[in-house]
Amino acid sequence: MASKGNETANAEGMKETKVETVDYQKSAGQETVKKDVEVIHQPQQPTGGETGASAVAKGIQSAKDTVAKGIQSAKDAVSSATPNTKGCNK
Repeated sequence: MASKGNETANAEGMKETKVETVDYQKSAGQETVKKDVEVIHQPQQPTGGETGASAVAKGIQSAKDTVAKGIQSAKDAVSSATPNTKGCNK
């Protein structure tokens, strides 16, 4: 079966592409199983109404903020930890 696609709008009005194709599966010691399948591709819509470079820049800034908060949290945890000196010969 050759793959073929059909672009439509779903119930929510979002664009989706349905592709009919073939799935081949084989487990160790077993025969290959061929099954006709339908795959539905649904592109993700940007949140906040932003598209393109501005959406990417916002995502990068959000990731930077998350990493910075994680690093600061780790620093705070290390600096407030009480050193365990039991069993140390100092």
